Amino acid sequence: MSFPARIIAKIAKSDILVLPADAESKKMNVMGTYPMLVTPQGNLYESVAIAKFLAADVAGMFGASAEDRARVDQWIFWSFTGHLNDQKKALAAIFGEAEVTQAEFTESMNKAKANAKTLNGALKGKDWIVGNAMTIADIVLACHFMSAQQVLIDGGFRKAMPDFGAWFDRVVKVEAFVAVAGNVRACAKSVKPTVKAEEKKVAAPKQQAPKKEAG
Repeated sequence: MSFPARIIAKIAKSDILVLPADAESKKMNVMGTYPMLVTPQGNLYESVAIAKFLAADVAGMFGASAEDRARVDQWIFWSFTGHLNDQKKALAAIFGEAEVTQAEFTESMNKAKANAKTLNGALKGKDWIVGNAMTIADIVLACHFMSAQQVLIDGGFRKAMPDFGAWFDRVVKVEAFVAVAGNVRACAKSVKPTVKAEEKKVAAPKQQAPKKEAG
């Protein structure tokens, strides 16, 4: 997902040219992953790494203190190491990207909702996840929750998580976010997944004890 890098580029007013991957760019790509940012100092890979590079000269993108900067990284790592993987099977079942059982879908959906609940608690009485202004952590987290908000996390659940819901709406309405991702709207009802039919286990027939011959 290139959204974090492209959104931060808009905020930073960076003059970058977005091009599709081609044979020439693949020769320059030592990691084999995209997006890739080509700079005079060398190439950068992965959207969040690129976003952090572009945000370096934007005041406040990493907070107002060393503690804020650490908390920005904390939330980004939390999302990468937990939330993205937690929601993966639920989204795959909705988008038809993989075979997922009902049990796997339910577990993944519940984990995604638990992560939203975690953010709701962290955002209690706050507009932004770190400090008193938007940081790169808000952009990254909103991007990582965007698909789940559009097809998985329903309006009833969000109503019980008002701080999370208000925060998400606040971030996705930022001008740079809209310019890259368009008008993002959270779903009222979750989209029904396509789940893999589980094979029913057939009980093995009971073996009858051999009849005793009359003596």
